[in-house]
Amino acid sequence: MKVNVFIAAFNTLVLFSSSTSAQDLTPSVETMGEFTANVSVQMTQPLVEYCAEQVPEKKAELESEFSIFKGKYAEAIKPIMEKLSSSPEFSSPVTEETRAQFKQMNILMLSEIKKLDPQTYCPGFIIKMRSTTVDALRTSIESSLARYQSVKKESKPN
Repeated sequence: MKVNVFIAAFNTLVLFSSSTSAQDLTPSVETMGEFTANVSVQMTQPLVEYCAEQVPEKKAELESEFSIFKGKYAEAIKPIMEKLSSSPEFSSPVTEETRAQFKQMNILMLSEIKKLDPQTYCPGFIIKMRSTTVDALRTSIESSLARYQSVKKESKPN
């Protein structure tokens, strides 16, 4: 379904179009809103682990920046999720189809990242996490959400 694929794109765009994992993404959350709010950070964790494995001298820095990034992301998404909490779509349960789409997308994206030189990519990823601001994240999330809502309206049958 195009809508579920767009939700996946919404979250990955928020995280620089490069955060991925082949790991299981079955979160302990139940609603689409909670899943949407948390999946980006969950998708980034395995990337941090991949970079730490490939560039071990950066492990402590990766973990530190990821911890800070998670705080920024939580702060950025909180008011957005508060606005969406009454939305029937975001209050509905996450489907297995949606989880599977995220997992597949994650596998594909990680395979693309593995084609890059980790000695170049991973330090750049650290810089992206470090330089990201709460306002920039919020703007990106809101922009992606607006695109998602536009696509959703277009995909509704008349």
